[in-house]
Formats: sequence, C-alpha cells, structure tokens
Amino acid sequence: IMAGLFGVAVAGLPGLAGAASTGVTALDFRFAGPDGSAPAAVAINPGDAVTFAYPAGSSRHDVHFTGSAPDACTGATAQVGPAPAPAAPGWSATCTFTTPGAYAFVCDVHPNMTGTVTVSAPSTMSPATTDTTPAPAGPPPTPPSTPPATMTPTPTPTPTAAAKPGPAASALKVAGVQHGTAVHGRVTIARAGSSLSATLRAGTVTLGQLHRSGLRAGVLSIAVPVGAAGRRRLTAHGRLALTLSVKVTPRTGAARTLSHPVILKP
Repeated sequence: IMAGLFGVAVAGLPGLAGAASTGVTALDFRFAGPDGSAPAAVAINPGDAVTFAYPAGSSRHDVHFTGSAPDACTGATAQVGPAPAPAAPGWSATCTFTTPGAYAFVCDVHPNMTGTVTVSAPSTMSPATTDTTPAPAGPPPTPPSTPPATMTPTPTPTPTAAAKPGPAASALKVAGVQHGTAVHGRVTIARAGSSLSATLRAGTVTLGQLHRSGLRAGVLSIAVPVGAAGRRRLTAHGRLALTLSVKVTPRTGAARTLSHPVILKP
C-alpha cells in the first residue's frame, strides 16, 4: 500500500514526465537541497527539472535567479524567476533547465538564503584509436643536406608595465524592498585584509552605520541596522527611502564605494 501511495505522489509532481526531477525547499530561514543541506546545492543534467516550494512557515519567501534563469517554469511563477514577489507559505513551481551552467538564486526578503542549480555539460569525449597498419617497405630515405648555420640576433625584450592591483570590491547585491529595522546585502570582497564601512542615508541624513575590518576575500553578507531616529521615521511614515553606500578599503591601493537604493518597510 505504501509503495502505491508513493507512486501516486511522484506522478503528481510537475516536471517529471520524460526528465529527472529534484527539489529545493524554502524554510525559515534557509533554502534546503534534496539532502537537507544549506545553502541548497543541486546538480542536474540538461533537460532535468527542479521543484522549488515553500510548504509551511511563518514568513514570506521567493526564489530570485540573480543571473541565468531556467528555460521554463510552471506553477507559482509569480514567486520563482528573474523578477519574483515574496509570498506566504503554500506555493511551489517546477522549472526546467536545458543549458549547462550555474544558476544562482536568493530570497529577496532574506539575502542570507541562497542556493545554486548546476547543470552539467554533456560528455563529448570519444575513445582514441591507434592505427596498427605497418608502413610499406621501401628504400631508406636520403638524409637532407644540412644548411650552414646562421646567427639570428636575439630580440631585446620590451619592458612591460607592472600589473596594477584590482578593485577592493566588485559587486553589491541588495533587495530593492526589505522589511524590518535593518538593511541586508551581499558584498563581493576582492582583496583579503580589506575594511568595510556601510552607511544608510535618507537624503543627506545618516540613519545607520556598520564598520568591519580584516575581511576575507569572497562574498560577505552584511546587515546595517537603522538607528533610533530612523526607526521613529519608519513608525511614523510606514516606509523609508534609503541609500545603502558601502566603502571597501584595501590594505594598499584605492578604496571603492558601491551604492544601492532600497525601500525599508516595517
């Protein structure tokens, strides 16, 4: 009886006809892969499908593909895709991926919720063959005459300019609409040992700050809290139009400042 029930449940999932399917589950507050690991990491073959679902919880989530997007999705397409809208639990969507590559996704409300779908490239290798046919017998080849040696002047190498160090930071990703009393984002730190200074402003008024130092290279998640004055404005008006500015300063070289607008709601 249990085997029959399982077969009915699998047949009811979209995306399984003619292709393999796996799943990613949105929890409060992480994306879990088929094995329960987080961040979710799913590896599939071209043409396979992945089902994204938020079955139960007490928050709002979506699945935002920040780069390449799947070829097609069915189900809750308003919550899964390149421009989704967060929603309460009870939604699911199945997406098909045919092009090899990495498909990164994030929850717009909770930037710390991330995952990746990796579509492997089909193998094109064929076994090598060796020609074992013996060469026909014949007279031995006549050795070529050796021309007289000539002196070739060695070219003088052209001096090249020393490579300049790259920027301290290369990307800032921030959801355009957020809820709560802090603004969340992700900064790509290009050079280890850099320091970070993040500022929230409404016009020319500073409403929040964050400072970090001794950073590692890679993607850094930040949460910049809104100060008391900003929280009073948020309570009075129901929203805040802010600009998040992040300045990353390396140990040596020039600093880089990245900015992004954001609407903060209670």
